[in-house]
Amino acid sequence: MTEPFDKEAHGVRLNGPRSNRRVLHVVVGHGLRTYFLNAVRSVRSTAPDDEILVVDNASSDKELRAELVRIAAGDPNMRLLLRDSSDLSNGKVGGLYDAYREAFALATGEGFEYLHLIQGDMQVLWWDDEMVSRAAELFDSEVRCVNIYTCLLSSDRAFGDELVQSNRVKLTTLRHYGLTDTGLYHLTRWRELDMSFADSESEHAQKYLKQGLTVICHPWPTVAPIPWPAVVRRGIQ
Repeated sequence: MTEPFDKEAHGVRLNGPRSNRRVLHVVVGHGLRTYFLNAVRSVRSTAPDDEILVVDNASSDKELRAELVRIAAGDPNMRLLLRDSSDLSNGKVGGLYDAYREAFALATGEGFEYLHLIQGDMQVLWWDDEMVSRAAELFDSEVRCVNIYTCLLSSDRAFGDELVQSNRVKLTTLRHYGLTDTGLYHLTRWRELDMSFADSESEHAQKYLKQGLTVICHPWPTVAPIPWPAVVRRGIQ
């Protein structure tokens, strides 16, 4: 028997004991049912023993929400947060960063080492302990890194002005970012530096870049952004 949704706990549903506290995978989505469900299933198929938090950011699609509830009911390592509202005053991303803040508060409060964040239009291609161990080495090599980018880079970014070679870690970093909206995050550093997301990616990217933070690109990308024909603006697809 699964536990009921607890509105007093902000809609977070807990499914039994949780043992692996190293990585919490987080998927945040809004609508776009096929993409969102694909993102969730990709995490479960590649990292079935890890914990996952799925955040539905106030989707109006009842069938999507029902399917997320069904998947969570059958997965002891999955938690589901159904947000009731999304800030539509932010025309580009709505309440995306409110959802992020809730996920990070949960992960830091429960003592996870890392948070792995993807959006609902992404797919995890593979995941294993060696990937995480390599990320830990990268964090150790660069104390001013809180966020490792785990996505494949599209050709316009890979061959544009987005990347720079770090002299210290001898790896590729993102030239214009001190923090991105996806990837693997070092939660101890996140908490110690009192970091938070602003209401736009460019704002927190520049804020933390100016503070000397760097985003390293993992040499073994695990996540692919999925090309899609639909966008959501002010809650409308």
